[in-house]
Amino acid sequence: MQMEDQDSTRIGLLAAAAFAVLFIAAGAVVPEIPGADASAADVRGYFVDHRDGLVASAFLVVVATVPFLIFLSALRHRLGQAAYWLADSAYGAGIVLIGLGSLFTLVTLGLSLHAEDMQASTALTILDVGRFYPPVAVGVVFTLAAATAIAALRYGVLPRWVGTVSVVYAAYEVVESATICTNSGAFEPSGTVNLIGTLGFLVWALAVGFAIGKPVRSSVPPPRGGAA
Repeated sequence: MQMEDQDSTRIGLLAAAAFAVLFIAAGAVVPEIPGADASAADVRGYFVDHRDGLVASAFLVVVATVPFLIFLSALRHRLGQAAYWLADSAYGAGIVLIGLGSLFTLVTLGLSLHAEDMQASTALTILDVGRFYPPVAVGVVFTLAAATAIAALRYGVLPRWVGTVSVVYAAYEVVESATICTNSGAFEPSGTVNLIGTLGFLVWALAVGFAIGKPVRSSVPPPRGGAA
């Protein structure tokens, strides 16, 4: 059991770092998608011109899913030392986040596959659906951060600074939820506010991964009931 715990602490940090590197690389190989105020012709032209970059980005996102799943498992193991409902809530939120991200990847790949033959208005409509991925993901990301904050601040299974970082990030997600309701400016869907939230998620994951890599003694007894 001790060796298993040591493996979990090491793998959490490595997985978080691998996920962050791959995710940043996925965003770097292709230009940002057109804004909400872009014309239908500009949107169609983006998918025509950047097919190869979109495919490379999608491949990196798929690969990044593997270390993210490992990170989630390591986090669930640590949160399970506090309360199983926290561990399961965080893990479930992470799985839903992967599902939403996969849907967005499908949208971008599908739009770029036969972009030359697609009506510009069709490209615009489908992208408008996909650009709401970050706003819709706010709820599950908030759950992930909030569960971690409670486990750290209430139960002490993670350092208190991780709890503070998680509280701050969860609070930002509340602000970010406004991107569901607006369609212009910094708060437009997939705009500046969502981008900051995405970068913040990578910082949060690295911070949590670092903390998982350093065992912390909890002052509370192991949770009872339920399955780990």
